[in-house]
Amino acid sequence: MFWFNTTCWILFTFTRVAARSVLRDRQGPDVNKVFVTEGDDVILPCSPGPNVNIEATVFDWKKENKEVFMFTKDKFFGNSRADQDQDFKGRVSHFAEELKQGNASILLRGTRTTDSGNYTCIFPHLGSGQRYRIELVVEMIFRNRLGQIEGAATTPYVKIRNVTGDGVLLECLVPGAHPEPQVEWQTSDGSVVPAEEPQVSPRGHRFDVLLLTTVKRPLQHVPLWSSRGFGHVIHNELLVPDNLFEDKSSTSSSWLIVAIITLIVALVIEPLVIVLLVKTIMNQRKKAKQKGSSTEVLTERTVVPVFCSR
Repeated sequence: MFWFNTTCWILFTFTRVAARSVLRDRQGPDVNKVFVTEGDDVILPCSPGPNVNIEATVFDWKKENKEVFMFTKDKFFGNSRADQDQDFKGRVSHFAEELKQGNASILLRGTRTTDSGNYTCIFPHLGSGQRYRIELVVEMIFRNRLGQIEGAATTPYVKIRNVTGDGVLLECLVPGAHPEPQVEWQTSDGSVVPAEEPQVSPRGHRFDVLLLTTVKRPLQHVPLWSSRGFGHVIHNELLVPDNLFEDKSSTSSSWLIVAIITLIVALVIEPLVIVLLVKTIMNQRKKAKQKGSSTEVLTERTVVPVFCSR
């Protein structure tokens, strides 16, 4: 038996990069863009200048209108301050040992896609209020987001639809997905398997998608279900017996050869059997006739004496 792993992926794509933060694309005097893969930790950099001691300085991190982190001389969110936004509670820390060197960077742990956005690092008491802007881009990874995203596809329906001389026809049905998905079959190593054109049936704002593919040899196949925006992945498995891939033409030829041989044998042996049967019957009749003649002769020549007594 061979397993055909069938997986429906809901891919909400951004360009993926290595799991680390990268500073690049300076878009102004104080703007940096930072990239991170979803789930990884990231450092948002900020400093008023090298070797500027900020141990007694206030610095405040905001994401648009949300309070991310504030430091005010040994008091900071996560310790004694209670007005930190719920989205960041327990996830943000600073580098206390590097404050003397002017490091006001923060570490954001376990990044989420909702963390993407514009952050501002503010020093309200330095000069005219220095501020530095950071754009954070959290790039999605593919994982099961069922229950987290409205319209995320449930487990797809997979089955063997038919077996023909061309191969084994496999079916993958993705029901009620939103937005409209893109479906493709792949082997387990990621190679795309040629398939028929997807059959898309709209149902209101949802879509049913049927994708068929014919496989001709035992390989692991994955139906890939993708739709831009959410990074959702879910799968199902289908067991396909390897005997379905036997060469039907070879089997038919073998049976034909057996049938021909049987016919030839029958044509040769049957007359011999009939001849032997006729000969046997004739011999039996001849023996029976000879036996009957012998009995007659014996009856005619035998004299039975009769004695009379007085």
